[in-house]
Amino acid sequence: MDSLGLKNETILHNLGVKCAEIQSDSVKSLIQCVENCLFVFNPDDSSIVVTNLSREPTLYQTLVPSPAPPFQVTSFRVNSTLTYCAYVGASGLALMELPNTQGIGGGFAFGKEKIICKWNLMCDCFKSMDFWKPSMATKIPGCQ
Repeated sequence: MDSLGLKNETILHNLGVKCAEIQSDSVKSLIQCVENCLFVFNPDDSSIVVTNLSREPTLYQTLVPSPAPPFQVTSFRVNSTLTYCAYVGASGLALMELPNTQGIGGGFAFGKEKIICKWNLMCDCFKSMDFWKPSMATKIPGCQ
């Protein structure tokens, strides 16, 4: 068992091992927990495997961006209302729309196992992540 209590043969454990293998200075965050939901990035197809940690029995759902972002994803962030996921990379930013959390146990799209999600490319022009640093926020009007 790992620190989350997952068995070695689980989907999330295997993805966690993949993410750990590619963690580097350029790859920042490939695992996130929001509102009892654990999100794990799958570098093979840019999908995200999600499970509600407070639900029994465990339901694994795969959120698949269609098509995959045209850049290497170095991190992702899901907002607190579970409606959007931002894919961030050294050469792009994409915003994926998440389906409604409904149905048994609050699963996405009534608990479907695989869900195709649409996304919008927000920017494919920047070359560094400097604008994400806290020091940059003071230079943006209205941002603290």
